[in-house]
Amino acid sequence: MADYKFGETTEKIIGSSFKVHGTLGNGFQEVRVDFLVEEKISVELKAITNLEDVHIAQAMNYLEAYNLEIGLLINLGSKRSQFHRLTNKKYNPLIVQHSIKSNSSQSSQFRQ
Repeated sequence: MADYKFGETTEKIIGSSFKVHGTLGNGFQEVRVDFLVEEKISVELKAITNLEDVHIAQAMNYLEAYNLEIGLLINLGSKRSQFHRLTNKKYNPLIVQHSIKSNSSQSSQFRQ
């Protein structure tokens, strides 16, 4: 990779991505949930033609990774509204939940 521009750096990034995938598995296509509502409900937004099993797996992986009990997967890209309400059967209320920063640059919480 040394022949490529920034080859050494991109090689490290690719190597790290392999380690992450090996540890977490597939379904983590993004760094974190789109929104965290009241620090207890994850909301994953999509803008695609149709939700598929891989999108549900991704949303479930977020619930398990962050030890959240409830999540919503909402698709804004289809002709008809699509959503899934997900429940993490592995949720453990005794585990202290760490703060999750959402993709929003203004706040880590969405409040009504």
